Amino acid sequence: MSNPLISIIIPVYNNEERVLRCINSLISQSYKNLEIILINDGSTDKSEEKILSVKDERIKYFSQKNSGPSIARNKGLDVAKGDYITFIDSDDYILSDAYETIVSEINSTNADIVSFNIKKKLSENKTIVVKEPYSSEMTWQEFYKNFLLHNGLCSLCNKVFKSTLFHNIRLYEDIRLGEDSTALLRIIPSCKKIVHIAKPFYVYDLTNEGLSRNAKKNVYEYMTATRRVEEFYKQNNITPPLPNELLRLKICYYTLYFCPLKKAKKFGYTDYFLLAKDFHADFSKIVRCKEFKHIALKYRLFTLVYNLRYNFFSKQ
Repeated sequence: MSNPLISIIIPVYNNEERVLRCINSLISQSYKNLEIILINDGSTDKSEEKILSVKDERIKYFSQKNSGPSIARNKGLDVAKGDYITFIDSDDYILSDAYETIVSEINSTNADIVSFNIKKKLSENKTIVVKEPYSSEMTWQEFYKNFLLHNGLCSLCNKVFKSTLFHNIRLYEDIRLGEDSTALLRIIPSCKKIVHIAKPFYVYDLTNEGLSRNAKKNVYEYMTATRRVEEFYKQNNITPPLPNELLRLKICYYTLYFCPLKKAKKFGYTDYFLLAKDFHADFSKIVRCKEFKHIALKYRLFTLVYNLRYNFFSKQ
C-alpha cells in the first residue's frame, strides 16, 4: 500500500488560540493523503469559528456537547475512513515531514504501529526531546517490556496505527486518567510488528498547563482502567510478558510521586490514599519480581522510599 490514507483525530475544547497552529501543521504536510477529523467537544470560545475558517477538502468537522476527550476520540474512530489512524491534541502540532517519513517506513516494513519521539515545549525558547526506549523493530512483547521497564510514553499521539487495530477497541469513556495507556495496552497484542523512528516529529506544548495542573483529579481512575486491562487480557487468553504488579507500578503507583502524602489534600487529588494503600499491598510482590532490578532507577528509588514514607505517615 504505497499511498495509504491516514486519518488524524483531533479533539478540540476551548482552544481558539492554538487550534489553527495544529491544523496548519497538518495541511502543510509534505504527505498529502490525509483525513483531518476535528471533533469540537462543546467549546464555548471561538474554536469553531477558527476551524471553519480553514478551507481544505481533507477536513471533516463534527461538533458535540462537552463530553470529554475520550468520547471525542471515539467519535473520530467511528467516522474515520483511513488505512491508518493517529491522534493529535489541538494544543500541539507535528513537523511537516512526519507523515512522509512514517509512510515510507510503513511501506518498507508493513508495521502495525509506527511510534516516534516527541519534543516537549516548555517555553517559547526551550524545548527538550523525549526519546522513547524502543528499538527500530519489535514484537508486541518487546514493546510491552520496554514500555514498563524503561519508561516508554503512554501517549496515543506519537504513534500511527493500522485502522484494523481499532475494530473492537475504543477508549474508556468514563475515565479521564489512564485512557491513553489502557487503550494502547489493549491494542498491542494484535500487532505482529511495531516500528520506532528515533525522530521527534510531535511537539507537545506545555506552555499553557497551569489550569490542568491545578484541576482536581481522581487518581484512582488509573487503577480502575488498569484493572480493566488485566481483565481484558484474562478474557482474551493473552499472557502479558511481565507481572501485573509491574504494570500497576508503571500506570498507577508512580502517580503517587507527583503528589506527596503530606500535600495530597492541597493538590486536590481524590482517592489518593486508596491508591497508596493498594501500592503498599503490592509492594512486596513488586520488589520480589526479578524484572524489578531493570526498572528505571527513579522507579526503584521511588518504590523503596515511598514504602518507608507510607509506613511512617500512615501511623500519624
